[in-house]
Amino acid sequence: MMHPKPQILRFSQIFLVVASAFILYDYNQAGLSALLDLPDVICYFPQVDTINTTGAEEARNSTIKGLANACLQPGALVGALSCSVTGDALGRRKSIFIAGMLALVGQILQCSAFSLAQFIVGRVILGLGIGQLSVTVPVWQSENPSAGGRGRQVIAAGIFICVGFASSSWINFGFGKVTFQPVQWRISLAIPILFSPVICFSIFALPESTHWLVQKNQIESATDTLAKLNGLSRDNEHVRSEISRIQHSLEAVQGASLRDPFASGDQSRLGYRLVLCIMLQTLQQLVGGNLISIYTTTIFEDNLHLQGDLPQILAATSLIWKLLCSFIAFAAIDYLGRCVVFIISGTGMSLCMVVMAVATSFPASNHAASIAAAVFIFMFNLCYPIGFLGDNFLYTAEIAPVHLRVAMSSISTANHWLWNCIITMITPVALSSIGWKYYIVFAVLSASVPLIVIPFFPETINRNLELIDLVFREAATIWDIVPMARRLPKGDARTEGSCLIYR
Repeated sequence: MMHPKPQILRFSQIFLVVASAFILYDYNQAGLSALLDLPDVICYFPQVDTINTTGAEEARNSTIKGLANACLQPGALVGALSCSVTGDALGRRKSIFIAGMLALVGQILQCSAFSLAQFIVGRVILGLGIGQLSVTVPVWQSENPSAGGRGRQVIAAGIFICVGFASSSWINFGFGKVTFQPVQWRISLAIPILFSPVICFSIFALPESTHWLVQKNQIESATDTLAKLNGLSRDNEHVRSEISRIQHSLEAVQGASLRDPFASGDQSRLGYRLVLCIMLQTLQQLVGGNLISIYTTTIFEDNLHLQGDLPQILAATSLIWKLLCSFIAFAAIDYLGRCVVFIISGTGMSLCMVVMAVATSFPASNHAASIAAAVFIFMFNLCYPIGFLGDNFLYTAEIAPVHLRVAMSSISTANHWLWNCIITMITPVALSSIGWKYYIVFAVLSASVPLIVIPFFPETINRNLELIDLVFREAATIWDIVPMARRLPKGDARTEGSCLIYR
């Protein structure tokens, strides 16, 4: 039976750090696009005015507006990449603290801006912090819970991403009705400031990654941490054996570096694993999640020709629906497995995109087609979080070896932010120029998910991460990795001693 203290530690990890980090992640990503057309914003930042301008001036302002909206993503890309240098040098907790401070500074500069330059600088700094959080928090989480509960604890990130999306939509809608114009956008941008201090004040009260402590040869601290996390004595034989297991795993790769994935004679298949991480984070962006989440209001207004407050209300409601559906992933991730939920999610999203392409190809006067398109926006928001709203961060942390876990996560997550930026910038142009055909692109990309996952991605559900590492090293060919991983013994959180990390 789980002891109360380990439960408190794990719930504290989730609700103080993971929740705060990932609400920041998508609140700041999704919340801005609806604010840039407000009169008070245009008053202070006339460079983004596309309402009262025409011709060449409107085109120039539209470009600046897109850059102002998307400059968070390049900052996040740099922040994610920086973790490959700082993550192992500073440790998980110090890295998270620095990221929280950067996010705090960026948000203060952003919501107090009286010039576009200050606004953009603040948004870039905010992006640096969010990029670092998006790498380090999932790694820290994956290195601390038990194998039997690792998936659910890390997948909680996806739930909080949905909270960020949904809350930004409703908060923007609500404050948009306030008559005092500065409140309409400054308070909306200031609200997430509350989460950064929570991260910074709580992180050092929570345990450091056991793997990082062993990696830095702090064996006594690692033993104490592992014992606390599992409610056992530091002299317990299971605690000692698990520390020994981690030590042996690290000794096997002693002297390794980030250059190893690109070296010849890569016996641990580090290059192959890095490709899997990058591919998964790329797919997370290319299946259309940002299209549906960020531009739902635009789709309802321009494609489905809805008027008044209805597009905003429907868009915000669809994100509440997405939040509710994210609990399906929370229930399924440690029951069905990582790869199964990827396959289910990709197949479902592809079907939704096909229907949306067909429905939006009809004239606006076809109300039945408009209703079908709206329904399948909601269906997409059912399918997407099942596989691609947290599972991608979990899986990349699980298949990377401990000595390169932060580095590989940082590179793959930086790639995630790169595609995030690209999709955010090209979507308005694509929707206005090719319309319904844009959905076909995402239908094909979503359909590729099961075709890629089935032969190449080994299952990691309840598997010891050190044994997953062994599979990559000992498989005769890459085609043997998936079946070998399938035959690995599974941890069971209900058996004696299995509450130990990665047991």
